[in-house]
Amino acid sequence: MIERKGTKQLIAESFVELLGSAKIKDITVGDIARNCGVSSRTFYYHFADKFELVEYVYEMQLRQAAQSWGDYRSLLLGSVGIVESLGTYVEHSTESVPGVIHPLDRMADCSVRVYREIIEERLDPEVLTDKVLFELYYYNYLTLKAYMDWTISSSGRSGECLVDYVLACMPPDLEPILNCGKATDSQ
Repeated sequence: MIERKGTKQLIAESFVELLGSAKIKDITVGDIARNCGVSSRTFYYHFADKFELVEYVYEMQLRQAAQSWGDYRSLLLGSVGIVESLGTYVEHSTESVPGVIHPLDRMADCSVRVYREIIEERLDPEVLTDKVLFELYYYNYLTLKAYMDWTISSSGRSGECLVDYVLACMPPDLEPILNCGKATDSQ
């Protein structure tokens, strides 16, 4: 069966296409709508603003990566790939927009929410104590912030290297829960 794309998906794909060649502040809702053949009104039916659209795109890609999650390391590698694919957006997001929650913070919040859902689906609820949930929240939030900082700074290190560093900083309580050993060698 052919998978049919809905309007929301088409708007998201249009936006990703435009991000390849323009800064987010230069892309208007009208540009996004024209690029995918819908009206601005249709855009606003699906999204409150461009930043909500970015969060949707990021979450959609993160959930797709999570479907093939073998262990926590592979989920992190998938996340790095998504941040790298949205690199132009991430770079341009360092420019704050007055009165709007910073786009990178929105992506980090989205990541934490999705990771938590994924982890809760896979783990025994008895394991998820308040302490563990607290550690998961901050570990995941700081991990995503590190990805973005590295992406923006063009550190030259590979995503795999970054994941190894992040795993080396994992709180000891989380290691057995996430079924992931720490990196044995670093670059």
